[in-house]
Amino acid sequence: MKKYLSIFIALSIIFSLVNGLAIAVSADGNYQWVLVETHYFPIPPENNAKNGGWTYAGSIGNNAAELKVTNPNGVGMYSSSDPSNPANLHARYSWSNLPNVIQGNEKLVVKMTQEVISDRDGNYSISLEPYMKTDSPDLELGYGTSSSVSTRNVFPDGTEIKYLRFGFRGPELCQSNYTIDMIIDSFGEGFKDNDEKAVFIGFTGLEKSMGVKYVYEWKKSEETVDTSSSETIINIVSTQPTPSTPNQALEGWSHTADVMLGNPGYFKVQYYDYSGRHNTREETFASRRGSPIIQRAERGNYNENNMGTGWFSGNQSTMPNGMNKASKIWGYFKAPETGSYKFGSFSDDGAYGYIVVNGNKTEFVDDWRIAGPNYRSNGESFNLKKDGYYPIYLEWFEGMPTETASIFSYKLNDSNWRDVGVEMYPSVSNTPGEIAGEYFEPPKTPEEVQKPVTPPAAPVSTDTGAEAFESGARLMWPSVQNILGYRLYRSKNQGQLGISVTDFYITSTSYADVNVEPNTTYYYSVKPVLAEANPYQGIEEKLGDVIATFVITTGNEIYKPGYFKHFIMLKLDSPYMSIDGVEEEVDPGRGTTPIVLAGRTMVPIRAVVEAMGGTVGWDGATSLITLEARGNKVEMWLGKTDIKVNGATKEMDIAPVAKDGRTYVPVRFAAENLNCKVDWINSTKEAIIVYEE
Repeated sequence: MKKYLSIFIALSIIFSLVNGLAIAVSADGNYQWVLVETHYFPIPPENNAKNGGWTYAGSIGNNAAELKVTNPNGVGMYSSSDPSNPANLHARYSWSNLPNVIQGNEKLVVKMTQEVISDRDGNYSISLEPYMKTDSPDLELGYGTSSSVSTRNVFPDGTEIKYLRFGFRGPELCQSNYTIDMIIDSFGEGFKDNDEKAVFIGFTGLEKSMGVKYVYEWKKSEETVDTSSSETIINIVSTQPTPSTPNQALEGWSHTADVMLGNPGYFKVQYYDYSGRHNTREETFASRRGSPIIQRAERGNYNENNMGTGWFSGNQSTMPNGMNKASKIWGYFKAPETGSYKFGSFSDDGAYGYIVVNGNKTEFVDDWRIAGPNYRSNGESFNLKKDGYYPIYLEWFEGMPTETASIFSYKLNDSNWRDVGVEMYPSVSNTPGEIAGEYFEPPKTPEEVQKPVTPPAAPVSTDTGAEAFESGARLMWPSVQNILGYRLYRSKNQGQLGISVTDFYITSTSYADVNVEPNTTYYYSVKPVLAEANPYQGIEEKLGDVIATFVITTGNEIYKPGYFKHFIMLKLDSPYMSIDGVEEEVDPGRGTTPIVLAGRTMVPIRAVVEAMGGTVGWDGATSLITLEARGNKVEMWLGKTDIKVNGATKEMDIAPVAKDGRTYVPVRFAAENLNCKVDWINSTKEAIIVYEE
């Protein structure tokens, strides 16, 4: 017994000495953990795919990662093939910066965000899981020792979850978007100079683990590298280039976190019972049926109880008194081609819907009444760009117990109505109508992705990009990326911002201010519009700093001073025109531009006349072009210089011509005979048509 006691005492003394040394180092107060290296572990390209239908993709960089697992056949019970439930599990993750310096025993908290793109787990076994832990810095990602310490994962409501599994058998809180705190309660202390400890942030669920290792050293504070610049202490080591946009390897470009890119041909839908009242949309919807679901966007598949039929049966009511279904549909329309689109609903009965284009929410159908099945549309045209994602929302109800339907439809360049299909993508949001209020650009090239966003430039020098012309002042300013538009302010007093020249913001980067007085000096300023106002929520328009200023003195012969005037601005070789500051395509989807023939500016006249509220007629038998606008009637003929204005014969020096299926006429002769004024800006090759209210 004495022998064992002596051994125990000896070991205690040794342990006390060693521990005392450790405490002496740790308790110094001059030591801290310093971040010295960051190692990325992307999955190798050869592991991005697997035989048997499985595909894996992942990218990581800049505190962000994206993971995607797909299988068109899914996995049934006992690992059998299940083609009815394809797997498409897709999510993005981002996390807050780790500190450059951590004090001994300090708590480490990292915020992790999950954005769900697609949640189809294919029934069995497929899941994605982020994690964070501390361990030996000598390890690679995916390995561990007994000294490993995992985080407490705490949701905003205080709920703690051990494993953040997204997909099969994962906690319900992990199946949608979230932001959580990943907490290590005590980072500990080092035992000697230059001790090392690593923080691993990793992701499982791909063919191979993917993540990043942050290495910290235990150093005296006077030896600590200046942390004001992370470049002095971080050395990124990666087995492959780290993309500047984490999902670049997957989709080419992320349009928005709200678009479920993995689900083409689907949208989100919430089913309701019809309340029996349809005077207003608000009172139409009675009780909800279940939770919002992702539904196929094909004819006949809008009904959760009757998949595959062309119509909803009126005998499927589960509510008394003949109450039938109503629904709210929302998601994103991906334009298959650049062109002019019209939207509607083949509905029985009422339908209401809107689309968001260039930040502007516009209704395309509002026909909330009981009527037979028909295509319902306001006939509004929208110029959309190929592969652009446009937020869209639709409501429908059936008021009588008869055949019912709501088929979301569209026209491209005035073609026949088409049922929407693969053009639709569901929204991540489960709240009806809660979609991002903006337009997302078509896919960008890697070079465009890596190009930094251009911040608002400093004010340009006075008078740059502006000049006076006969009818007023023409101004042009630099383009700013990722904004809604511009506010142009005008003042007669230097140093004062003055008033906005338009009630709406301007979408073009040029403007013709034709509502000015002669012989007057004006001071102009341009500000970018960062966010749109929402008066119903008390939100004001958000503007950036001034990006351009101009000083212009007008001439002494201003066209009709005192009248409120409009302008249409066209530019040679440009397929766009500006109508009172709103940029539109001259000939949607065709790329038609003004041209010069024999020294005259020729334009596809339909765009100009219709922009000022007029009409254009065509008689193919006689090649007669008839323009009616602003109280005048102008008649021209292809290949002839004759022109009639309200019946009186005149002559032009160049005849209208046909080119690429479009009729071009000399803009000056046409516009001036429609009671307009035409000015030519030689420096910018622009024709400006001015006409009073």
